[in-house]
Amino acid sequence: MRATEVKPGMLLEIENEPWEVTSYDHVTPGKGHAIIHVKLRNVINGRTQALRLSSSDKLEKAYVEKKNMEYLYEDASGYIFMDNENYEQTPLPKETFAERMRFIKLNSPVTVLYYNNQPISIELSPSVILEVTETQPGVKGDTVTNVTKPATLETGLEVKVPLFINQGDKLKVDTRSGEYLERNEVGG
Repeated sequence: MRATEVKPGMLLEIENEPWEVTSYDHVTPGKGHAIIHVKLRNVINGRTQALRLSSSDKLEKAYVEKKNMEYLYEDASGYIFMDNENYEQTPLPKETFAERMRFIKLNSPVTVLYYNNQPISIELSPSVILEVTETQPGVKGDTVTNVTKPATLETGLEVKVPLFINQGDKLKVDTRSGEYLERNEVGG
C-alpha cells in the first residue's frame, strides 16, 4: 500500500514486526513533494518510532489474527485464557502481557492478537470499570480540587483518585494512561 493510504490504528509490518500507527500527518510544503510523518508503536514490545515518508513510499500491512478468549486464571506458567471457539486453554507469558493484564478482571472476555501464530497483545477498550478494593476512607467535605490519594483496584492496579472515593466504589480508568477518569455511578 502507498504511504498516503496509511491511517491511525492500522497495523504495518516493518522489519518483520507488527507496528500500530498512532498518528499520521500529511504535510505539503510550499515547494517540493508532500511529506508524511507517521508515529508507530511496536505491538510486541511497546517501543515507539517516528518515520518520515514520501507519498510514493510503499508499506506492508501486517496481518494479525484476532481470537475471542476468556481470562480464566493466573498460575506459574502465565495468564491462562480459554479460546471461545474450541475451549482450548492457552497460557500467555507474564513478561509479555503483565502491563495489559492490570486492566482485565477474572472471567472477562478479551480479544487476543496473534501474529505468525504467536500471541502478541490483548486488545483493550479505551477505558474499563474496576472496583476499589483498598483506599483510605473518604471524609465528608473533602472537596479540595487536585488533591488525590492512592487506591488499589480489583486487578491490583494502583491509581491516584480524588479524596471522596471509597472502598467498593467502581471507577472508570483510562487503559492508555492507567489514570482515574471518573466514578461510575451506575455500577458495572
